[in-house]
Amino acid sequence: MSAFKLTLEVPATTNLDDACNRAQLIADAAMLAVEFEFNGVDCVAVPGGDPYVLEQRQSAAQNTRPRVTNSEKEE
Repeated sequence: MSAFKLTLEVPATTNLDDACNRAQLIADAAMLAVEFEFNGVDCVAVPGGDPYVLEQRQSAAQNTRPRVTNSEKEE
């Protein structure tokens, strides 16, 4: 894969489906990875990728909530 990538600025009013589709169209046309941030998740569309898969993975990552503690004991 190329070391070059493009960064897509996604307006705040854009929905996830549109962002993934737009990034995928650009990735396929430019034959470069296209990165964008959506609701705190860094997303990467790669040439030949599936925008639906990217959308599903972003949703799953967004709904994953890490939990940390400063306790010496494991919870």
